Amino acid sequence: MSERLKDKIAIVTGSSTGIGKAIALAFAKEGAIVVTNSRKLERAETTAKEIRIMGRQAHTIEADLTKTSDIDYLIDTTIEKLDRIDILVNNAGIAMISPTEDLSEHDWDRAVTIDLKATFLCSQKAAKRAMIPQKRGVIINISSILGNVGLPMRAAYCAAKAGVNALTQVMGSEWAKYNIRVVAIGPGYILTEMEQQSLDKGDYTTEHILNRVPMKRYGKLEEVANTAVFLASDDASYITGEIVYVDGAMSATGGW
Repeated sequence: MSERLKDKIAIVTGSSTGIGKAIALAFAKEGAIVVTNSRKLERAETTAKEIRIMGRQAHTIEADLTKTSDIDYLIDTTIEKLDRIDILVNNAGIAMISPTEDLSEHDWDRAVTIDLKATFLCSQKAAKRAMIPQKRGVIINISSILGNVGLPMRAAYCAAKAGVNALTQVMGSEWAKYNIRVVAIGPGYILTEMEQQSLDKGDYTTEHILNRVPMKRYGKLEEVANTAVFLASDDASYITGEIVYVDGAMSATGGW
């Protein structure tokens, strides 16, 4: 069976856990050379080690995406080490849970900085320094169904992910002339570490979620990762500027 991402250079931000880690492993399985990333080197290295155990190549770059200088370092170091960037996955994200009237400016700024601003800056720098000169590339933004609907107590997160969706459409349209495809994945309720924390805090129950999902189950990490592989591959060569929802039809029904 052919490897759909053979020898592609792929950066996956926030790839130490959850969806980011699943995408990094799936890319490696398909032949990509993966650059893992986290704010802590040892966390990103954990994913890289798993990739190397598979007999694949992985590099690790520590970068805090709230800092523009670290974003520069992530992009520039990848180019210096590996000559190019074929795929960028903007996965790093954070959810601030709070009643809107009590949401602090600090928490608003942190969520918007990580979820939206970092997506913009990573994409801009990867495009300008690598993808536009080489006249090809794929950028995958990890959005959310909450970029399309408003969930109480998620004001900053919903606003940021709606921004990611709009940004995806703009970049997809604008950079098509450079053969750069920009797409977003909008996961529904996937049982990640972040989701488990919300359950543990009692923000809602599993039963509450499953009652709103027509497929009556949580999504699997592999289902998001497999979607990312498809979108990054030549199989999706005419798809750009789109948001693909992986949510068991929750967004289609509005959760009713």
